[in-house]
Amino acid sequence: MKVIVRESVYSDLRETVLFYEAQEQGIGLTYLAHMLNEIEHLPNFAGTHSRLGKFYRALVKKHHTAIFYILTNDLLDIRRVIDLRRNPKWIRRALKRSL
Repeated sequence: MKVIVRESVYSDLRETVLFYEAQEQGIGLTYLAHMLNEIEHLPNFAGTHSRLGKFYRALVKKHHTAIFYILTNDLLDIRRVIDLRRNPKWIRRALKRSL
């Protein structure tokens, strides 16, 4: 399976790492390591997650986060990594911009 990780994913991760690092040094890097591991293993479970419109939503409960992706044939297209504690309107707009 071919995997595409969009620039928006890297932006999401960078923003969240900076947020966590501002809270306490080292937490952001721990978060990043965990999320990169989740993304690396996502192809093993692609297509088994709940749907939200055109997106599949892989929940990462430890960090209140979801990995949003689109799956077509043999292509796993990872579009966003979003903290689900954000305003739902913001999340909907972010996902709409990611289509």
